Amino acid sequence: MDLAYRPDWPEATERLTRWWTGEDLGRPALHITAPRDGAVWEELPAPLDLWAQWTDPAYVVPRTDQAMRNTAFFGEACPAGWVNLGPMSMTGFLGTEVVLRPDTVWQRPLVDDWETYTPHFDRANEWWRVTTRLTEALAEAAAGKWFVANADMGDVGDVMSYLRGPERFCVDLLEGPRARMERVRDELLELTVQFYEELTALTAPGQQGCASWLGVWSPLRTTTLQCDFSCMISAPLFAEFLAPPIAEQTRRLDHVAYHLDGPGALQHVDTLLALPRLHMIQWVPGAGAEGCAHPRWRPLLKRLIAGGVRVQLWVAPGEIEELLSDVPADGLFLATGCASESEARDLLQAIPRWSHPS
Repeated sequence: MDLAYRPDWPEATERLTRWWTGEDLGRPALHITAPRDGAVWEELPAPLDLWAQWTDPAYVVPRTDQAMRNTAFFGEACPAGWVNLGPMSMTGFLGTEVVLRPDTVWQRPLVDDWETYTPHFDRANEWWRVTTRLTEALAEAAAGKWFVANADMGDVGDVMSYLRGPERFCVDLLEGPRARMERVRDELLELTVQFYEELTALTAPGQQGCASWLGVWSPLRTTTLQCDFSCMISAPLFAEFLAPPIAEQTRRLDHVAYHLDGPGALQHVDTLLALPRLHMIQWVPGAGAEGCAHPRWRPLLKRLIAGGVRVQLWVAPGEIEELLSDVPADGLFLATGCASESEARDLLQAIPRWSHPS
């Protein structure tokens, strides 16, 4: 598949296809971007209000296309916009009240009692209609130029936390009603799969393979899972109640990544590494912590790689050489941004040398 905004995309997909099968590229997989030489940024009209900022294709699509057009992509970087409607957008499909902010979207809890709650999806739901309309508009604009990734629908655990409220959900996991909660959990899993399939069907005709909101392309069906709520509960509770739907999603899809966010989530690493079809973990140290490349996290990175997963990190260009002197290159997918195309090309040429320290 050729992309107007990345002429060498066929070569990148060939490398990524080999990388997903475990082949060593002789360096980390790389997502390197830079401002495109000669980029022209048009002044686009401001949104009328917050609703338009998040949901109006006439506002969202031109900005996404302009960002893709003015970015140069190197290594295995995939030109990918995504349907950004905030985290856990799936809860909006189930009837939560959506709260818009300038920088994010939240949903108000609606579950008063798990015993009387049954997940219900109505195709007339306004948030679902917003999501499909925006997905279709982005897919039409992106055809032959860039990829469209699905909205961040969320993991079942995070969705349940949003539906109930995190504090009450913590108590529920200890006091029950456990049997009813397990049934709701399993029903939500099926809805998650349904939403993924339906939204992917809207983008599939115009693109070969797919990308998740993480921006990593796969020749097959891919997604990025997460459970930020897991930071609030013990490792045994996570393994018992929240890991099973994650495991099921890894079985139903082909290439699955997991967004591991913050030191509070590290207690669950053993459970995640026990999932046989989890391919990659994105490590995010969390607010106020040392950056991904800091020596503090090197034992974790090596542990993850030794456990059989690749690790995706956002790093600064100046951190890469020292990182690769300590961490196996073939276990990493590094994402970084450069100030110019020439700087990006120089970095791309240097990284293979750094990947095999003497």
